[in-house]
Amino acid sequence: METKTLKVAFHHATKDEVVTHTISLPKQSTVADMINDLKTKVELSHKDAELRLVEVFYNKIYKIFQLNEKIENINDQYWTIRAEEIPEEQKDLGPQHSLIHVYHFTKDASQNQVVQR
Repeated sequence: METKTLKVAFHHATKDEVVTHTISLPKQSTVADMINDLKTKVELSHKDAELRLVEVFYNKIYKIFQLNEKIENINDQYWTIRAEEIPEEQKDLGPQHSLIHVYHFTKDASQNQVVQR
């Protein structure tokens, strides 16, 4: 059986910590399979934490992978594959909500600009 090996950068939810994991799974595996494998290797902020897998290039998120996507189509040669916990406030967003991807931000909230529409 052919396998696919990907490097995944796991960003911890509560620590300023990024750990890169090399994951090898059968090519026909899905993103959900990869996330389940990764959960056995990382420390989560709580036992019921949900993870998502995103494709990043020059600090910009280009894609959030769907759980049913096949990993054989993921390219980690040019893109950074990032895994992160989904914040509670981003789960179960309704039709009136949307996520906005940002390039730069600072942890000092007083220096961030807020745009409301």
